[in-house]
Amino acid sequence: MDVERYVRWLQDVRRYQPSTVSRRLSVVVGFYRVCVIDAILEHSPADYVRRPTVPAESPTLGLGHLQFEALITTARLSANPNDFALVALPGSARAADLRSLRVEHRRPG
Repeated sequence: MDVERYVRWLQDVRRYQPSTVSRRLSVVVGFYRVCVIDAILEHSPADYVRRPTVPAESPTLGLGHLQFEALITTARLSANPNDFALVALPGSARAADLRSLRVEHRRPG
């Protein structure tokens, strides 16, 4: 099956870590799930593909400070004003110091 070959290619040729392979496979599985929901396909070719074993605790907890700063700067410069909101809101949940990012806090009412 093509999806299985893709997973093996990610592991054997590209030498990605199991967590990276699993994330990329999740995108493929989600795509095929939408195709089934929208009746484009009768069943997903990714239904029975084995996922790589990923440790319960990943050594990578998320973006580092500089990575997050680069991401939010790129979002702020985007032509789409929604990009900044989509990046800033989850970032605030990771206890980012939004004052240093010059985000205005407004309370409704």
